[in-house]
Amino acid sequence: MSKEKISIRAVGLVIDRNQILAVQENDSLWCFPGGRQELGETQPDAIMRELNEEVNLHVIPVRLLYIAEFMSGDGHVVEFYWLCSCHNTEYEIPKDEKSVIAARWIPMEQLHNNPILPELVKKKVICDYKEFPVLAEYLGTRSA
Repeated sequence: MSKEKISIRAVGLVIDRNQILAVQENDSLWCFPGGRQELGETQPDAIMRELNEEVNLHVIPVRLLYIAEFMSGDGHVVEFYWLCSCHNTEYEIPKDEKSVIAARWIPMEQLHNNPILPELVKKKVICDYKEFPVLAEYLGTRSA
């Protein structure tokens, strides 16, 4: 039996007032918020749960923008990036949150100066910000 694993992640691109939300994970990397989709859970439900758990934000997934993959050793991750809206932009990292240590709103015009991973998705967000694609775009595999 193979020990290879595949993981499916739902990631929120939460943009409000020309700013995008980023989180710092406990490995010190900054990224867009989201996490692993659970068995029996839809992508939109996974994003809503993850952002509520990580930063106590209630978001609404608007539409799927990008799909990216990452392969390393015996692991394979498929990431779905969703444009999200939120009614309240004040976040709070719950005390029991284990994976996120910080969060911040980054002005879109400063996104290129911030070390957000994955770089491939960050570049697409910067490029597409004024007019996101109508249909989801497959971005291929991304490097570590």
